[in-house]
Amino acid sequence: MKKIYTLTISLLLILNLATAQVPQGFKYQTAIRDNSGALIANKLVAIKLSLLTGAANGTSVYSEVHKVATNDFGVANLNIGNGTVGFGNFSTIDWGSNTFFLKTEVDINNGTNFTFMGSSQLLSVPFALYAAKSANAADDKDKDSTNELQAITLDNNSLQLNKNGGSVDLTKYAIDNNTDSQTVSLTGNTLSITRGNFVKLNDVDSTNELQQLTLNSNNLQLNKNGGNVDLTKYDKDSQQLVLNGNTLSITKGNSIVLSGAVDLDADPTNEIQNLSLSKDTLKLSKANYVVLPKENDADSTNEIQSLSVSQNKLIISKSNQVNIDADTTNEIQSLTFRNDTLQLSKANQIIFTKDNDRDSLNELQTLSILNDSIKISKANSVYLPSMPVGSIVAYGGRSIPNGWLLCIGDTVSRTIYNKLFIAIDSVWGNGNGSTTFHLPDLRGQFLRGVSASSNVDSDTLLRTAKYIGGNTGNKVGSFQNDELKSHNHQVFTTSWNGSTGFAAGNGSGVAIGTVNSTGGAETRPKNAYVYYIIKY
Repeated sequence: MKKIYTLTISLLLILNLATAQVPQGFKYQTAIRDNSGALIANKLVAIKLSLLTGAANGTSVYSEVHKVATNDFGVANLNIGNGTVGFGNFSTIDWGSNTFFLKTEVDINNGTNFTFMGSSQLLSVPFALYAAKSANAADDKDKDSTNELQAITLDNNSLQLNKNGGSVDLTKYAIDNNTDSQTVSLTGNTLSITRGNFVKLNDVDSTNELQQLTLNSNNLQLNKNGGNVDLTKYDKDSQQLVLNGNTLSITKGNSIVLSGAVDLDADPTNEIQNLSLSKDTLKLSKANYVVLPKENDADSTNEIQSLSVSQNKLIISKSNQVNIDADTTNEIQSLTFRNDTLQLSKANQIIFTKDNDRDSLNELQTLSILNDSIKISKANSVYLPSMPVGSIVAYGGRSIPNGWLLCIGDTVSRTIYNKLFIAIDSVWGNGNGSTTFHLPDLRGQFLRGVSASSNVDSDTLLRTAKYIGGNTGNKVGSFQNDELKSHNHQVFTTSWNGSTGFAAGNGSGVAIGTVNSTGGAETRPKNAYVYYIIKY
């Protein structure tokens, strides 16, 4: 299920009116929460900001991306105008020409798969930038270029501005009374400041708070009577997994009861996940992550293990193995409803209580399908995997659906479209050879199945690559120019009824030439245009 993230946004602008240069940017602050309202704290996220004109869905005049970390409270701070520019020039925006809206998109995994969070109108804050133009106004309405200029003078302790600008008496700030010139001194445990007070310091030892931390076996100690902690209960490196019936246990830890939920998606691989470790964070590719506790045994490698599957055995190196359920049908159950009891054939039952709200319609919901997600009107939606990544289909619509790309030979990112790159690799062209790869280029072409061992295509060795690095020969992605099968037409002289003329074909006589070329620019059947699109 796709999570929905909410943003709490505030904008701040710091403008120094005493300088001639107005800062090209304004403060932006956002708190990021997950769909349950919990703050996403201490995590690196990517935020894409776009400035739109006229309306919340108006024309974008500028966009930029910031990669920032949220703090302990889930708040990220940044300066709009100082990000990685994707489009436009911030310094040339005419703030007075139109109304402006800020469009916000977020990728909580710090990538480029941004989720649209909304657009809101900028009111007064950023338009201090527009006020910069007033500071450089060409037309001073009083037509006097000097009447605002004044001279400042100091007469004894009187600071004055000419042109009736007033004066200030600085007597109390004179040197004799000035308290700015002070010195701090330490005598014994007494800290004093001239022309001020003093305080008594109880501790004049600059080192007596310094302690040393030592680990003796499982005993963590601080010297100078700092106490010690027994870490024995945290030494759980040697553990074993045991599966007994539907109860999975780990020694020195807890156990969980595995539910008998039916596998509805008929895909034996979509639950397979990858484990990755970054510093002290262990992450599952399709789920959550955990922060590992500090390593106490001073060995950075003795917990490193690898998982492997051999037939129906799940094995973890340096430890044990467990038998996996190799039966693909034993989770299949049937659901029955009798009176007020809903029963699963191989599991528990639920007794429905009386409907107390006296509304026979308020539980009714409708199902709808949008792209590859199915939604129930008063509840959640689920993603239904459809065609495998790399599938090519003919599409007759005007706009390309989400999750698909046009087969027009574009080079795209191997990172952004990682699943598609894993599926097709460089068979249609290797892009720049490192960070991009080619999509198929099927414009104006018919598709043909790989000949493989069938020998249907006798010219497989002559098939070339459409783009550099693509497949050639008898492989998917190779390209073949149009061609007419080799043949000829001979013309012969012949006689009939005492006359001499010409005849085509295998008649008798002497061949004296061939028929001239005829037809159009290519050999083709009747056809209609469609878009070829590829799943990513």
